[in-house]
Amino acid sequence: MFKTIIHTKNNLLRGKKEYRTSLDPSVKPERGKTAVVAELVCVTKTLIVDCFVNKDGIPIDPNCRPLESSVVECDINLSEGGGGSGDDGSSFPITPGDGGGGYHFGGGGGTNNKDKDIADHIDDSELKNNKCADEVYQKLKNTPGLFTDLLGLFEGESALDLKFNITDLDVVAKTYINGVKDGRVTITLNPNYLGSTELGRASTFIHEMLHAYFTWELVKAGWDGIDSEESYKTIDEENISDLLKAYKDNFYRSGLSEHQFMTQDYIPKIVNALKAYDPDLGTDAEYEALAWLGLHETDLFKKMNQENQVHAETILAIISDNLKNQSCAK
Repeated sequence: MFKTIIHTKNNLLRGKKEYRTSLDPSVKPERGKTAVVAELVCVTKTLIVDCFVNKDGIPIDPNCRPLESSVVECDINLSEGGGGSGDDGSSFPITPGDGGGGYHFGGGGGTNNKDKDIADHIDDSELKNNKCADEVYQKLKNTPGLFTDLLGLFEGESALDLKFNITDLDVVAKTYINGVKDGRVTITLNPNYLGSTELGRASTFIHEMLHAYFTWELVKAGWDGIDSEESYKTIDEENISDLLKAYKDNFYRSGLSEHQFMTQDYIPKIVNALKAYDPDLGTDAEYEALAWLGLHETDLFKKMNQENQVHAETILAIISDNLKNQSCAK
């Protein structure tokens, strides 16, 4: 999957969708080789989703075969740039299971004004009212990597404001997009799941931040904030062609489209983000499983389930162990 470049105030810019080595977008780097365009450096990497093993290193499922896919990652150095309450309406939920043995999931600058910029454009005040939410959020904010890169997009002169909200939901978490037309995207967490494990809470934050980021990308490309097929079709595809392709392939159903896109581009990034957050919270298998949080209705997960049911069921079991219908202890 080749990716497009996003625009960020952070010094590190990561390739997201489309790779070009020249004016011809079909040119690709050889595996393991690096190509440079101006300050852009891209490298093709192989992702291997390995089999789960027991304590002796023996695969749990003797028929398991590692899954392999390729991703392209790009880095570039940039100069400094400029840059209410819960809503009803369109959202990207993480939904608890129905008792069937698993979970069902749906759909800057370093100036003296930085704190003011964050206060103006990122409202995280409500998280302070829940220690389980705030401790994970503060730790994520202070961990360089995916979460802080995405959070930084909402600082300064951002295309959108970002609000975090905690309120009762019928799901674990939602990212509301109906406020986009008023310049706001809202991540809402269900307090009844904030007693989940620290790894479960961190993966929930990262998952919802990706939805907020995709919304930011759509707005930067010209989206008017209306969650309809007609509206998505008016977006300029030049910079976010792969995201819009995911929308088109999934009949412009926003939640499902973005979940499909996450499985194509973001599983290894989420794994790395969770390990960077705290390398001592779990095993490699647990980090990989939590990267699939909210994504088990996607085509790639269904394919995994068909080819290696034990692996897929183990992922769901690990998610279930880390995501509990439990409030934060006082």
